[in-house]
Amino acid sequence: MAASEDLFDLIPEPIHYEDARGKLLAANPAWLEAFGYTEAAVVGQPASKYLSLSTGSSQLAALEVEGQLALLPGDAEGERFTMLCSDGSHKPVLRRAILEGDRRLVILRDLMAEIHRSRLTAQQERLASVGMLAAGIAHEINNPIGFITSMLNTIERYSKRIADTLVAYRSLDSVETIEELGQRLDTLDAQWTGQNIEFAIASIPDLLTRCKEGASRVKHIVDDLRSFARNDDDIEALININDVIESSLNISWNEIKYKADVKKELGRVPEVQGNKGRLVSVFVNLFVNAAQSIPEKGSIAIRSETSGRWLKVTVSDSGCGIAAEHLTKIFDPFFTTKAVGVGTGLGLNLVYNILQQHGGEITVHSEVGKGTSFTVKLPLRGATTLHAPDSIIPLTDGAE
Repeated sequence: MAASEDLFDLIPEPIHYEDARGKLLAANPAWLEAFGYTEAAVVGQPASKYLSLSTGSSQLAALEVEGQLALLPGDAEGERFTMLCSDGSHKPVLRRAILEGDRRLVILRDLMAEIHRSRLTAQQERLASVGMLAAGIAHEINNPIGFITSMLNTIERYSKRIADTLVAYRSLDSVETIEELGQRLDTLDAQWTGQNIEFAIASIPDLLTRCKEGASRVKHIVDDLRSFARNDDDIEALININDVIESSLNISWNEIKYKADVKKELGRVPEVQGNKGRLVSVFVNLFVNAAQSIPEKGSIAIRSETSGRWLKVTVSDSGCGIAAEHLTKIFDPFFTTKAVGVGTGLGLNLVYNILQQHGGEITVHSEVGKGTSFTVKLPLRGATTLHAPDSIIPLTDGAE
């Protein structure tokens, strides 16, 4: 019995025992900590004092009925309830009850903690992806920076030539004789022609424009990376999915450009409600996975369109494909077919969770040796509510 009591106290999930009348017999430390009570305050109290069905029904009167114990509807699989905490706040929980003789063991899954863990896992995966892409992103930034530096050096040389020539012309003010003026003008004309001053003057605006373009390229990469990496939780806005696709390509381009030709068919699609940073995470994962599935050189096709009540984005590659026995597992956490150290096994799980949070779906069709196609679907109408999914169940190809 002592060992059983020790186990009861060590279980990290909130659990308690109830008697036949639904009175609390004991609560473990995780239960007391999660909801802010002391054991003395809750033992002997009816569970209905703290728990109410999330569906809006009355308090759990069924728990207080005398007689034989019976599980509430849905208890065996878990049902959503609201838990009243000691500070007056409410927490969403999943309740599951197990009969043990003349008492009931009740397990409460704290959904607030689940949501926090889900967000933390998503943020860790985003940061892991940033680490994986860091070298490529640095290369993509270094190229325009190097170009800008080269152009600025050229502008500096041209500016010095122009300045020296202008100073020389200014010195003509001190000339006292016509003969000397003619000699000085001949010298300056030779200097003007020899140093190609007209070309330098004409070139500077174009060089500055190209510097601005390079700086804009760096800014876009940095902005896209910041949007991808930051933990902006529930910030939602109307977004253009084609902009999301372009941002995702910006971030993952160094992973793609040596492996695949990208073919884009981006339709004129309406804006959708969502979180841009999270959706960028979705497509960065899909694009990088597509590139990594291609052994040498292949293609990636990206198509956006509307279909009924959905906005659809299809990402297809000509890579190695996914074996049939793996298709039902690819969205599971920590499942990966990549070599050790190459993948975390969280990328597609993150993709699935983010799309669930947006009220969307993802389907996959693949043939070994022919390639893989992922179809992302986001709802066109109505606001979406960001939330952490309770389970991870991948959709098969063609599911609606």
